[in-house]
Amino acid sequence: MEQTQTKETLTALETMIAAGIHIGTKFKTKPMASYIYKINPNGLCILDIEKVNDGLKMAAAELSKYNPEDIVIVSRRENGWKPVKTFAKVTNIKHVFAGRYPAGTITNTNLETWHTYNRFMRFK
Repeated sequence: MEQTQTKETLTALETMIAAGIHIGTKFKTKPMASYIYKINPNGLCILDIEKVNDGLKMAAAELSKYNPEDIVIVSRRENGWKPVKTFAKVTNIKHVFAGRYPAGTITNTNLETWHTYNRFMRFK
């Protein structure tokens, strides 16, 4: 019998599964294609937890280089609003845009609320 080797995850695998981190959507986009493990009979994408974990590790390593006040989190999709707000709360990140936000909020230097952002990263 061949023994499989498992990678270390950021949190217990059982916790990730219980949280539903492996459940995708019925809509398959090009950027998420490499994360799809399989598509169930109902058309719902099941994500590869190992690849999701690798992506989370990469994002955590990159974000750890910055102070929380220099990080901006944006989620336009409704299914991302609660996760980004929760993430911001536990990491003490103050700049969170969940849903729609006023035009120029990030780009208009004349606004009082404008903040200098050193770098924009998009995690796929």
